[in-house]
Amino acid sequence: MDVVQLSATATLGVTKAPLTVIPDAKAVTYGSSVPVYSFTTSGWRNGESPLTSPAGLVLPTCGSSYSPSDAAGTAPAITCSGGSAANYTFDTSKTAAVTVGKATLSVVAEAKSVMAAAGVRVRPV
Repeated sequence: MDVVQLSATATLGVTKAPLTVIPDAKAVTYGSSVPVYSFTTSGWRNGESPLTSPAGLVLPTCGSSYSPSDAAGTAPAITCSGGSAANYTFDTSKTAAVTVGKATLSVVAEAKSVMAAAGVRVRPV
Protein backbone atom coordinates (compact mmCIF):
# COMPACT_ATOMS: atom_id res chain seq x y z
CA MET A 1 0.00 0.00 0.00
CA ASP A 2 1.33 3.41 -0.96
CA VAL A 3 1.27 6.25 1.57
CA VAL A 4 0.80 9.74 0.22
CA GLN A 5 1.65 12.71 2.37
CA LEU A 6 -0.07 15.98 1.65
CA SER A 7 0.49 19.38 3.17
CA ALA A 8 -1.25 22.68 2.69
CA THR A 9 -1.05 26.19 3.98
CA ALA A 10 -4.16 27.98 5.18
CA THR A 11 -4.88 31.39 6.61
CA LEU A 12 -7.06 31.59 9.65
CA GLY A 13 -8.90 34.87 10.12
CA VAL A 14 -9.67 35.99 13.65
CA THR A 15 -12.22 38.76 14.00
CA LYS A 16 -12.78 41.03 16.97
CA ALA A 17 -15.41 39.92 19.47
CA PRO A 18 -18.43 42.25 19.82
CA LEU A 19 -19.09 43.97 23.14
CA THR A 20 -22.53 45.40 23.90
CA VAL A 21 -22.53 48.64 25.89
CA ILE A 22 -25.71 49.33 27.90
CA PRO A 23 -26.06 52.72 29.63
CA ASP A 24 -27.50 52.64 33.16
CA ALA A 25 -30.83 54.47 33.60
CA LYS A 26 -30.86 57.38 36.05
CA ALA A 27 -33.62 59.03 38.10
CA VAL A 28 -33.28 62.61 39.30
CA THR A 29 -35.51 65.17 40.98
CA TYR A 30 -36.32 68.41 39.16
CA GLY A 31 -33.44 70.82 39.67
CA SER A 32 -30.89 68.10 40.52
CA SER A 33 -27.38 68.33 39.15
CA VAL A 34 -26.33 66.23 36.17
CA PRO A 35 -25.82 62.61 37.30
CA VAL A 36 -22.64 60.60 36.80
CA TYR A 37 -23.31 58.36 33.81
CA SER A 38 -22.28 54.72 33.87
CA PHE A 39 -22.76 51.60 31.76
CA THR A 40 -22.42 47.84 31.76
CA THR A 41 -20.85 45.69 29.06
CA SER A 42 -21.44 42.14 27.94
CA GLY A 43 -19.56 39.89 25.56
CA TRP A 44 -16.10 39.73 27.14
CA ARG A 45 -14.04 36.62 26.27
CA ASN A 46 -11.26 34.59 27.90
CA GLY A 47 -11.92 35.92 31.40
CA GLU A 48 -11.30 39.52 30.33
CA SER A 49 -13.24 42.50 31.65
CA PRO A 50 -12.66 46.23 32.13
CA LEU A 51 -10.94 45.29 35.41
CA THR A 52 -8.31 43.21 33.61
CA SER A 53 -7.48 46.05 31.17
CA PRO A 54 -7.37 44.10 27.90
CA ALA A 55 -4.87 45.29 25.29
CA GLY A 56 -5.55 48.80 24.04
CA LEU A 57 -8.71 49.25 26.10
CA VAL A 58 -10.34 52.67 25.84
CA LEU A 59 -13.77 52.66 27.47
CA PRO A 60 -16.76 54.39 25.85
CA THR A 61 -18.32 57.48 27.40
CA CYS A 62 -22.00 58.14 28.07
CA GLY A 63 -24.04 61.32 28.39
CA SER A 64 -27.40 62.95 27.76
CA SER A 65 -28.95 66.33 27.09
CA TYR A 66 -30.33 66.47 30.66
CA SER A 67 -29.96 69.77 32.50
CA PRO A 68 -31.31 70.80 35.94
CA SER A 69 -33.91 73.00 34.23
CA ASP A 70 -35.56 70.04 32.43
CA ALA A 71 -39.23 69.70 33.42
CA ALA A 72 -40.51 66.93 35.68
CA GLY A 73 -41.96 64.10 33.62
CA THR A 74 -39.32 64.34 30.89
CA ALA A 75 -36.85 61.56 30.13
CA PRO A 76 -33.84 62.67 28.07
CA ALA A 77 -32.03 59.76 26.40
CA ILE A 78 -28.68 58.50 27.65
CA THR A 79 -26.38 57.37 24.84
CA CYS A 80 -22.84 56.04 24.77
CA SER A 81 -20.16 56.38 22.12
CA GLY A 82 -16.57 55.44 21.45
CA GLY A 83 -14.64 52.62 23.00
CA SER A 84 -11.89 50.52 21.47
CA ALA A 85 -9.73 47.52 22.27
CA ALA A 86 -7.37 45.31 20.30
CA ASN A 87 -9.69 42.29 20.30
CA TYR A 88 -13.16 43.85 20.61
CA THR A 89 -15.65 46.04 18.76
CA PHE A 90 -18.10 48.18 20.74
CA ASP A 91 -21.83 48.22 19.98
CA THR A 92 -23.10 51.46 21.54
CA SER A 93 -26.59 51.43 19.97
CA LYS A 94 -28.45 50.73 23.25
CA THR A 95 -30.00 53.69 25.11
CA ALA A 96 -31.47 54.45 28.54
CA ALA A 97 -33.08 57.56 30.04
CA VAL A 98 -32.72 60.16 32.77
CA THR A 99 -36.18 60.24 34.36
CA VAL A 100 -36.93 63.64 35.90
CA GLY A 101 -39.26 63.48 38.92
CA LYS A 102 -41.15 66.23 40.69
CA ALA A 103 -39.43 68.19 43.43
CA THR A 104 -41.06 68.50 46.87
CA LEU A 105 -42.08 72.02 47.74
CA SER A 106 -42.28 72.90 51.42
CA VAL A 107 -44.36 75.86 52.56
CA VAL A 108 -43.99 77.21 56.09
CA ALA A 109 -46.51 79.73 57.38
CA GLU A 110 -45.08 82.62 59.34
CA ALA A 111 -47.12 84.13 62.18
CA LYS A 112 -47.82 87.87 61.76
CA SER A 113 -49.78 90.39 63.82
CA VAL A 114 -51.77 93.34 62.52
CA MET A 115 -52.69 96.43 64.47
CA ALA A 116 -56.09 97.87 63.65
CA ALA A 117 -56.45 101.62 63.16
CA ALA A 118 -59.18 103.53 64.94
CA GLY A 119 -62.58 102.81 63.41
CA VAL A 120 -61.38 99.75 61.42
CA ARG A 121 -63.04 96.51 62.25
CA VAL A 122 -60.85 93.39 62.26
CA ARG A 123 -62.61 90.09 61.96
CA PRO A 124 -60.78 87.00 63.29
CA VAL A 125 -60.24 84.20 60.81
